[in-house]
Amino acid sequence: MSQELTKDWLKIEKVIQETPDTKTLRIGLKQPMDFIPGQFVMAGLNVGDPKNLLVKRAFSIASSPLEKQFIELTFNVVPEGKFSPHLYALKEGDLVYIEGPYGKFNFKEDGSKYFIFLGAGTGISPLMSMIRYMEQMGIKSPKYLIYSVKKPENIIYRKELEDLEKKKLLDVNITITRPDGTGWKGLTGRINEEMILELAAVLEEVVFYMCGPPEMVEGTVKILESMGIQKEKINREQW
Repeated sequence: MSQELTKDWLKIEKVIQETPDTKTLRIGLKQPMDFIPGQFVMAGLNVGDPKNLLVKRAFSIASSPLEKQFIELTFNVVPEGKFSPHLYALKEGDLVYIEGPYGKFNFKEDGSKYFIFLGAGTGISPLMSMIRYMEQMGIKSPKYLIYSVKKPENIIYRKELEDLEKKKLLDVNITITRPDGTGWKGLTGRINEEMILELAAVLEEVVFYMCGPPEMVEGTVKILESMGIQKEKINREQW
């Protein structure tokens, strides 16, 4: 299915400080964007030398496609980066160039019985688009999230995740890779086979969606394959 692409400068409606180094930009749409949960857009700014040079980077859409008035992009700042500091400095009312949607990391409405989402860092963004969409659509299939971050302060969407779990709409499992000195009482370490097996009683009925840095994604794919998970049930995106 071909998608009509947005290619326009759009206004930032809201800036949300998610963690000490992570923000969400809510960007107003002039017309609805037809995208599939999991897809991304190219965000662009005039930076560099000369100043009119349009520099673009890919960012997953974190909002649900059922939100027709806006899209949300969640990202962390890389202080030495050539692009993210400029994006991070934007305020409400500023303009950002948006082009998209793109990407083949797509949520599939295939009647799967169980869903396990595996994310690390800002890799949770496209997974949240899927989770939000499923909630809005009333998809009742059990949904599990294993989310890996360095420290508790780095948990993105923390309140929303807690609310989803309280409502029994999502089984949330957060694992901290650098727990020393944080007082963290939950799971620790990188995502592993034991964590996955705790959630999946019948692996043949589970579909996996994962997103994160290459090391996390490649390592987790190897774990799933060693567990006998069929390749067509492993959906991945990395950055």
